[in-house]
Amino acid sequence: MLGIPNIKSMKATFQTKEGQLICKASSLDYTTRQRAVKVAISKGARTLQSTDERGRVQDLTHILQGRVLTIRHSL
Repeated sequence: MLGIPNIKSMKATFQTKEGQLICKASSLDYTTRQRAVKVAISKGARTLQSTDERGRVQDLTHILQGRVLTIRHSL
């Protein structure tokens, strides 16, 4: 696959839908997404999305909300 970069090696920005920057990352792999969710929770975010270097946006709010529910149920 020449010329097609691996999605895991793409740079990404994680932010809320309202535009608040959560963090920047050098990949979009599972571990990076989970770290971004943790940072978003610590910043009190209610929504989360990622934008890769090609400008593609992925809504990650369902992951964020699922993690918050897990934390609440464990208290």
